[in-house]
Amino acid sequence: MDAFFPLNKNVKKKNISSLIIAILLYVVLSIVVGLLQKLLGAIPVVNWVMGIVGYLVWLYSVVGVILAIVKFIK
Repeated sequence: MDAFFPLNKNVKKKNISSLIIAILLYVVLSIVVGLLQKLLGAIPVVNWVMGIVGYLVWLYSVVGVILAIVKFIK
C-alpha cells in the first residue's frame, strides 16, 4: 500500500508528530482541490469533471488518514 499512499511511509509507530504531519498533508490536499473546484465551478464541463476529481481526492484522503492511523497504532 505504500506505493499508493507515499505520505504514510513517514509515519512511525508511536511517533505522534509523524502522524499529525501526514494527516495535515492530506487535509491540505483536500483544501487545495476544494479551492480549485470553487474557482473552476463556473465552467460547466470543468465543474462536472472537478466534482468527480474532488470526490476521488476526498476518498483518497480518507483512506490515507485511516491507513496512517493504523500504521501509527500497529
